[in-house]
Amino acid sequence: MSATVESSRKPSMAERRPSMAERRPSVQTGRRPSVIPHLAGIEDPVLPTIPDQCDVLICGTGLVESILAAALAWQGSNVLHVDSNPYYGDTSSTLTIEQIKAWCANVNLNTPGFQGFSKALLYIPRPDQLNSRDYSIDLTPRIMFVKSDLLSLLIKSRVYRYLEFQSISNFHTFENDSFGKMSSSKEEIFTDQSLSLATKRQLMKFMKFVLESESAQIAKELEHYKSIPFTEFIKEKYKLTPAQINELCYTLGLSPTPNILTIEGISRIRRYLTSFDVYGTFPVLYSKFGGPGELSQGFCRSAAVAGATYKLDSQLQSYDSNDKIATFTDGSKVKVTERLVCSPSQAPANAQNVPEKKYEVTRLITIVKKSCKEWFF
Repeated sequence: MSATVESSRKPSMAERRPSMAERRPSVQTGRRPSVIPHLAGIEDPVLPTIPDQCDVLICGTGLVESILAAALAWQGSNVLHVDSNPYYGDTSSTLTIEQIKAWCANVNLNTPGFQGFSKALLYIPRPDQLNSRDYSIDLTPRIMFVKSDLLSLLIKSRVYRYLEFQSISNFHTFENDSFGKMSSSKEEIFTDQSLSLATKRQLMKFMKFVLESESAQIAKELEHYKSIPFTEFIKEKYKLTPAQINELCYTLGLSPTPNILTIEGISRIRRYLTSFDVYGTFPVLYSKFGGPGELSQGFCRSAAVAGATYKLDSQLQSYDSNDKIATFTDGSKVKVTERLVCSPSQAPANAQNVPEKKYEVTRLITIVKKSCKEWFF
């Protein structure tokens, strides 16, 4: 089961703006204030060399690492931000079809920097009908809830000025070889003729319970269910069918697995419900030109404006924690005076403290020639 949205052809990032060149830090005269000024243009590019020394070395330009780089750079740290790939975004990159072809080959060859993926398959039945740069494909598609810390951060940091968003108001599920629209508001539940009156009442009770879940009374009640799976809680308390439980868990909660505890499940559903009617009749936003990869580039731009140095195609080979010397596969070295931060996908072969993968997600991305409207009802 998956949530499905329809997208249309938009200009690629390369068509809308020039790529971020590698740049060196601005001259530091002291620590910057915590207030981020209005973003200006990028400094003139310099030769693609790695500096001899930096305060913080960050490997991987994923969303988490890019946010960290921008925060540190604006606070005055000398940040060197590298990525083993020739593009930004790490595991959340937005790629053209030609880049996807190379990505699939690297994944299946277990190339360093691609550890987070496996069994990549690309099928193009009519390759002569596709222009590679006409499509931007997200490796890890993500939507952003209106009531989220990330949106607040985008506004506060002014990174949103680099981005454009599309609102998404409808969620559809695919099950039993057909698409179905998810009923997620009071009006939709009441008008859904496929639901019995008893089921509508139970769904309304559940939604009220979720919206009031932060009250002292309900928070105390949830303590009795904190070690019980979310799916069992819904089945026991609200007598919903397996299909409805799946919709709540996977579609509204966007959980990659049903094995989540009740409190986490309630929190996920509440995030969805409270995001309605904040900026309009929609709960989520999607970056028009590249999902999380686009957001990563936005924060990288902000970090570059603040003086961070960027270099792509740079794979970390080893790090000597005693001498604090980082060595790259091209032979270059840099002394790290404070901290090394590394994405799991960019970690060297002998790295320690790499988090274990708890589950796998199977993802299918399809490009269709005609409109998808006729699939939905």
